[in-house]
Amino acid sequence: MLHRPVVRKLKPSGTVTHPLSLVLSRFYTTAKQVNTLWVGNYMRGLSAFTSRYLRSKVPRNALESIEDSSKYNGYYVKLATQSAEELQQVVKNVESIGLPVHIVKGTPFRESLTERLASLKLSINAKGASNLTEESIYKLFRPYGKLRNVSVDGTKAEVFYKFKYGSVAARNCLHRSQFNGAELDISFLPYNRLQFLIDVFTSPKVTVPLAGVSIASLSYVLLNPVRTYFVYQKVTLESKLNNVANDSIFKEIVMDDIMATIHEQPNDVDIIYSSAGLKLTEIGKELSKGTFSLYIDCNEVVTIEDFVSIIEKTIGYRPSFNALNNIQLALGAVLPKSVIVQDPTEQQLEQLLLALESAIKLKFNIRSNSIITFGNFHKVTALLEKDSSKAQSILDKFSRIVDKWTSNGTATVVITGSDPYLAIDLKQFFSNMSTYALNEYSKEKVKKYIQFKCDMNDDFSDRCYEVFGGNLGHIDYAIKRCKSDPDYIKVLESIIEQETEDMKRKLFGSNIFVSNKPWSNSQAWAILNKFKDENKLPLEETLLSTFVGEEEKLRSFIKAGILTLFVEEDQSYIIPSSKLSLISFRRLLDQDLLTISLKKHFHQAKIDEASGNISSIEESLVKIATISGKGSTMRKQELENALVKAMDTLKNLKDEL
Repeated sequence: MLHRPVVRKLKPSGTVTHPLSLVLSRFYTTAKQVNTLWVGNYMRGLSAFTSRYLRSKVPRNALESIEDSSKYNGYYVKLATQSAEELQQVVKNVESIGLPVHIVKGTPFRESLTERLASLKLSINAKGASNLTEESIYKLFRPYGKLRNVSVDGTKAEVFYKFKYGSVAARNCLHRSQFNGAELDISFLPYNRLQFLIDVFTSPKVTVPLAGVSIASLSYVLLNPVRTYFVYQKVTLESKLNNVANDSIFKEIVMDDIMATIHEQPNDVDIIYSSAGLKLTEIGKELSKGTFSLYIDCNEVVTIEDFVSIIEKTIGYRPSFNALNNIQLALGAVLPKSVIVQDPTEQQLEQLLLALESAIKLKFNIRSNSIITFGNFHKVTALLEKDSSKAQSILDKFSRIVDKWTSNGTATVVITGSDPYLAIDLKQFFSNMSTYALNEYSKEKVKKYIQFKCDMNDDFSDRCYEVFGGNLGHIDYAIKRCKSDPDYIKVLESIIEQETEDMKRKLFGSNIFVSNKPWSNSQAWAILNKFKDENKLPLEETLLSTFVGEEEKLRSFIKAGILTLFVEEDQSYIIPSSKLSLISFRRLLDQDLLTISLKKHFHQAKIDEASGNISSIEESLVKIATISGKGSTMRKQELENALVKAMDTLKNLKDEL
């Protein structure tokens, strides 16, 4: 095959124009613009590093030189760029380092042994110009830094910068530059340091905050000893008021165990949870009978501010934060708002706990026998769900101070609550923590308790322990019922039947086929069946198998009083909330009508689910029938296999029904 030769057309001059010659001629005929940049360097001692980093940000073909001006902490960077856009790009690259950069508009200022050191003030002399104006001088010098003052007198002006890097940049960039047809001669002026101090300390921007800090410091120095004194008086007063004899049987059965657990690990924060019908408030008050001990009841806590307010009121902190705030509001009519100091909640909590610590140390120098009890603390941990960030911050501060108390022997700290998750919620805050669950008491202690409360025989005590275990609250209720009806067997059976009906409503609501609970009826039924032969279930296993990892549903069972947590040898278990609850679980399973109805209902639900799966697979088969290709054939085979399996499952379920 013949190729047609390419013939180039000649220009009239008779010369051939080569493409490369066009490019080279265009490159060499473009004139470069030479500019100088002033780059401030305020990282003292890093000049070499900054210089190397600066070179990496400037294109090699544009960089002419870098001159270090160490006297004024900066660099003159000389560039040869082909356009204003390229120059601006270099400026942006240098600014990305974090250093201020300006284009020099006049003659670069060189260092001189006779030149004054840099100062905040500049003297400007416009040679050959008409009068200057403050507005024009401000617009010209403001881009280099914040200005304190501008003064103009004819063709002369003085500019006062807030920071020295601004005056240096303006001096080095604008010296001998052209401005409105005149040349600017700029030099540094020495500044009177005494006058500077006078200006600073007579400025409202300084005097007003200084007054606020002075008032706050003075109030702390004066009020801190006064507040410690009031807390000391409150602690000793509480000790005297509560130091009275208590119910001997309560002390023997309940308090002896609690005191033993508290003194077992003196350097730990003790978390006590009880679901055994004990009145935790009575336990807290009993603990606060010791010298310099307090019971702080958190039962009324709704917000995190309530928690701080209750501590303030209980320890007798005077004058209170509220009283000081009212005084400051009254002063607000006279003083500026910036003087009014409001302590944040976290800081208030710290002041309260430190005041309590100081009051205890007035009596005890090394290790005290003080017991500080925070009762119903589950109301505080519940705020982690409502106001998570704020509650987290407050509990962080609280735990750090309380851990310090227990480690250095300032006080023993006990936290009580009726929520089984109390210890789990607090585990993230305390480094040293011991948990005690006062769930059950021994048969001997129950027998002694019943003998103290009533004149019933030993058979009544044995039957009560069989039905209620060591739950003193349930035993008290049975004793009260038996006082009006001596037939205790009938009374106990009546209590079991009533608990069974109540448990049925708790689990399934008014309709066993339609759930109106946070959990599903199938989950409630699964829990019942698991406790048919077991008294306790592993927490993690049950959470995954029954609740599919949804911990909120498990928490709902616990909040409803159906289940509770039990810790044994560092292993967590789920157990019924009481022995009476376990009996009611098994009574429900023995109800034939309920069992048959629920089994049939849940079996029908499985049939409906299997039918739905078959319909879904058939729809997928219809859609894939319109698609051709190897991948679609494999997918079709998979769906057909799944359809056969689903139909076998449905057949088996129907046969079982």
